[in-house]
Amino acid sequence: MDTIAVPKRESPLLIFVVIISAMAMEPITAVLHRAIMHHGGWSWHKSHHRRIGSQFERNDLYPLCFSVIAIGLFILGTSSSTFRGIGIGVTIYGATYLFVHEVVIHSRFGKIASSNRLFRYWRFAHNVHHQFNAAPFGFIVPIVPKSLGDNSRQNPRNLIDRYGTSQNNRDSSIEVDAE
Repeated sequence: MDTIAVPKRESPLLIFVVIISAMAMEPITAVLHRAIMHHGGWSWHKSHHRRIGSQFERNDLYPLCFSVIAIGLFILGTSSSTFRGIGIGVTIYGATYLFVHEVVIHSRFGKIASSNRLFRYWRFAHNVHHQFNAAPFGFIVPIVPKSLGDNSRQNPRNLIDRYGTSQNNRDSSIEVDAE
Protein backbone atom coordinates (compact mmCIF):
# COMPACT_ATOMS: atom_id res chain seq x y z
CA MET A 1 0.00 0.00 0.00
CA ASP A 2 1.40 3.38 -0.98
CA THR A 3 1.46 6.13 1.58
CA ILE A 4 1.68 9.85 1.08
CA ALA A 5 4.96 11.16 2.43
CA VAL A 6 4.73 14.56 4.08
CA PRO A 7 7.99 16.49 3.90
CA LYS A 8 9.16 17.51 7.38
CA ARG A 9 8.99 21.21 6.54
CA GLU A 10 5.28 20.82 5.73
CA SER A 11 4.37 18.81 8.83
CA PRO A 12 3.82 21.74 11.26
CA LEU A 13 1.78 23.63 8.67
CA LEU A 14 -0.26 20.52 7.85
CA ILE A 15 -1.01 19.89 11.53
CA PHE A 16 -2.00 23.54 11.98
CA VAL A 17 -4.31 23.43 8.94
CA VAL A 18 -5.91 20.16 10.16
CA ILE A 19 -6.62 21.62 13.62
CA ILE A 20 -7.95 24.96 12.32
CA SER A 21 -10.09 23.21 9.68
CA ALA A 22 -11.62 20.79 12.20
CA MET A 23 -12.36 23.65 14.61
CA ALA A 24 -13.80 25.87 11.87
CA MET A 25 -16.30 23.20 10.88
CA GLU A 26 -18.48 23.72 13.98
CA PRO A 27 -19.46 27.33 13.20
CA ILE A 28 -19.61 26.54 9.47
CA THR A 29 -21.90 23.59 10.16
CA ALA A 30 -24.09 25.64 12.52
CA VAL A 31 -24.55 28.33 9.85
CA LEU A 32 -25.30 25.72 7.15
CA HIS A 33 -27.70 23.90 9.47
CA ARG A 34 -29.65 27.08 10.12
CA ALA A 35 -29.42 28.75 6.70
CA ILE A 36 -29.86 25.73 4.45
CA MET A 37 -31.33 22.79 6.35
CA HIS A 38 -33.98 24.85 8.15
CA HIS A 39 -34.89 26.86 5.06
CA GLY A 40 -34.42 25.84 1.42
CA GLY A 41 -33.15 22.37 2.31
CA TRP A 42 -36.01 21.61 4.70
CA SER A 43 -37.45 19.02 2.29
CA TRP A 44 -34.52 16.74 3.19
CA HIS A 45 -33.95 17.88 6.79
CA LYS A 46 -37.55 17.61 8.00
CA SER A 47 -37.14 13.82 7.97
CA HIS A 48 -34.70 14.29 10.85
CA HIS A 49 -37.24 16.19 12.94
CA ARG A 50 -39.88 13.46 12.76
CA ARG A 51 -40.08 10.14 14.58
CA ILE A 52 -39.42 7.43 12.05
CA GLY A 53 -39.27 3.66 12.05
CA SER A 54 -36.47 3.35 9.51
CA GLN A 55 -32.74 3.68 10.12
CA PHE A 56 -32.40 5.81 6.99
CA GLU A 57 -33.89 9.21 6.28
CA ARG A 58 -33.63 11.84 3.54
CA ASN A 59 -31.51 13.97 5.89
CA ASP A 60 -28.74 11.36 5.46
CA LEU A 61 -28.13 12.90 2.04
CA TYR A 62 -26.46 15.91 3.72
CA PRO A 63 -23.47 13.97 5.11
CA LEU A 64 -23.12 12.30 1.71
CA CYS A 65 -22.93 15.73 0.06
CA PHE A 66 -20.35 16.91 2.60
CA SER A 67 -18.36 13.71 1.98
CA VAL A 68 -18.11 14.59 -1.70
CA ILE A 69 -16.59 17.94 -0.70
CA ALA A 70 -14.07 16.21 1.58
CA ILE A 71 -13.16 13.75 -1.19
CA GLY A 72 -12.62 16.69 -3.54
CA LEU A 73 -10.31 18.27 -0.97
CA PHE A 74 -8.31 15.04 -0.73
CA ILE A 75 -8.02 14.92 -4.53
CA LEU A 76 -6.76 18.51 -4.52
CA GLY A 77 -4.53 17.50 -1.61
CA THR A 78 -2.49 15.19 -3.80
CA SER A 79 -0.68 18.31 -4.98
CA SER A 80 -1.24 20.66 -2.02
CA SER A 81 -0.68 19.95 1.65
CA THR A 82 -3.06 22.80 2.52
CA PHE A 83 -5.99 21.09 0.76
CA ARG A 84 -4.91 17.77 2.25
CA GLY A 85 -4.99 19.34 5.72
CA ILE A 86 -8.41 20.87 5.14
CA GLY A 87 -9.69 17.49 3.91
CA ILE A 88 -8.32 15.77 7.01
CA GLY A 89 -9.83 18.44 9.29
CA VAL A 90 -13.24 18.18 7.60
CA THR A 91 -13.08 14.38 7.90
CA ILE A 92 -12.16 14.55 11.60
CA TYR A 93 -15.14 16.85 12.19
CA GLY A 94 -17.38 14.50 10.20
CA ALA A 95 -16.31 11.50 12.28
CA THR A 96 -16.85 13.50 15.48
CA TYR A 97 -20.28 14.59 14.23
CA LEU A 98 -21.16 10.96 13.46
CA PHE A 99 -20.25 9.90 16.99
CA VAL A 100 -21.87 12.84 18.81
CA HIS A 101 -25.04 13.27 16.75
CA GLU A 102 -25.86 9.77 15.57
CA VAL A 103 -24.46 7.65 18.42
CA VAL A 104 -24.55 9.76 21.60
CA ILE A 105 -27.54 12.01 20.88
CA HIS A 106 -29.90 9.90 18.77
CA SER A 107 -28.69 6.38 19.73
CA ARG A 108 -29.03 5.53 16.08
CA PHE A 109 -26.64 2.58 16.23
CA GLY A 110 -27.44 1.48 19.77
CA LYS A 111 -27.85 3.35 23.04
CA ILE A 112 -24.82 4.39 25.05
CA ALA A 113 -25.81 4.13 28.69
CA SER A 114 -23.83 6.95 30.23
CA SER A 115 -24.42 9.63 32.80
CA ASN A 116 -21.43 11.55 31.43
CA ARG A 117 -22.18 15.25 31.89
CA LEU A 118 -21.01 16.18 28.38
CA PHE A 119 -23.17 13.44 26.81
CA ARG A 120 -26.17 14.65 28.83
CA TYR A 121 -25.52 18.24 27.73
CA TRP A 122 -25.26 17.24 24.05
CA ARG A 123 -28.57 15.36 24.36
CA PHE A 124 -30.22 18.24 26.19
CA ALA A 125 -29.01 20.87 23.70
CA HIS A 126 -30.12 18.85 20.70
CA ASN A 127 -33.45 18.08 22.34
CA VAL A 128 -33.96 21.84 22.79
CA HIS A 129 -33.27 22.21 19.07
CA HIS A 130 -35.85 19.54 18.22
CA GLN A 131 -38.36 20.86 20.76
CA PHE A 132 -38.35 24.45 19.45
CA ASN A 133 -36.95 23.98 15.92
CA ALA A 134 -34.52 26.76 16.78
CA ALA A 135 -31.07 27.27 18.28
CA PRO A 136 -28.76 25.64 19.01
CA PHE A 137 -27.76 24.73 15.48
CA GLY A 138 -24.25 23.55 16.41
CA PHE A 139 -23.49 19.93 17.24
CA ILE A 140 -20.18 19.63 19.09
CA VAL A 141 -20.28 22.96 20.96
CA PRO A 142 -24.01 23.77 21.04
CA ILE A 143 -24.91 27.07 22.67
CA VAL A 144 -28.39 26.84 24.18
CA PRO A 145 -30.17 30.20 24.53
CA LYS A 146 -31.07 30.61 28.20
CA SER A 147 -34.78 31.21 27.53
CA LEU A 148 -35.11 28.03 25.43
CA GLY A 149 -33.12 25.98 27.95
CA ASP A 150 -35.32 27.20 30.81
CA ASN A 151 -38.48 26.56 28.79
CA SER A 152 -37.30 23.04 27.94
CA ARG A 153 -36.53 22.26 31.60
CA GLN A 154 -40.04 23.40 32.58
CA ASN A 155 -41.64 21.29 29.83
CA PRO A 156 -39.30 18.33 29.27
CA ARG A 157 -40.10 16.09 26.31
CA ASN A 158 -37.77 13.58 24.72
CA LEU A 159 -37.77 14.47 21.04
CA ILE A 160 -34.37 13.00 20.22
CA ASP A 161 -35.38 9.36 20.73
CA ARG A 162 -36.41 8.89 17.12
CA TYR A 163 -35.66 5.18 16.97
CA GLY A 164 -37.63 3.91 19.97
CA THR A 165 -34.67 3.29 22.29
CA SER A 166 -36.28 5.01 25.30
CA GLN A 167 -39.21 3.62 27.22
CA ASN A 168 -40.98 6.91 27.80
CA ASN A 169 -41.25 10.48 26.65
CA ARG A 170 -39.31 11.79 29.66
CA ASP A 171 -35.77 10.47 29.49
CA SER A 172 -33.35 11.44 32.28
CA SER A 173 -30.43 11.11 29.84
CA ILE A 174 -31.45 14.45 28.28
CA GLU A 175 -31.87 16.41 31.49
CA VAL A 176 -29.15 18.68 32.80
CA ASP A 177 -29.03 20.87 35.87
CA ALA A 178 -29.64 24.55 35.43
CA GLU A 179 -26.31 26.35 35.20
